[in-house]
Amino acid sequence: MIAAAFFLCGVVAGQLSVLNFAPPAPAEATAASIEHVAVRLLLHAPDAQTVTVAGSWNDWGAEPVPLRRAEDGTFYTVIHLPRGRHEYMFVLDDNEWVTDPTALLTRDDGFGRQNALIEI
Repeated sequence: MIAAAFFLCGVVAGQLSVLNFAPPAPAEATAASIEHVAVRLLLHAPDAQTVTVAGSWNDWGAEPVPLRRAEDGTFYTVIHLPRGRHEYMFVLDDNEWVTDPTALLTRDDGFGRQNALIEI
């Protein structure tokens, strides 16, 4: 029987979720060998037309990650990040940088705002 490891961690009412799915692996592989983790990001921004996420993993927007819009004005995406600590912010309508309001950890970005932090 092939077992898949599954880890789900909801942060503040499920706004940020870390999903860890282990692909089928040889018997000697361990959970520590999983290199990337699926991370679900959500932002309720009903007045925005577009939302992207920029962070330390994509050189702060060199390759912006677009979020999809739900009917209620919530934007969402799932990204796959390597294990470690990552900083990120949402970008609304290509010009307004917004800290994830559900982030439990933040760090000064040097421009008067706070980057959200996620450690996986």
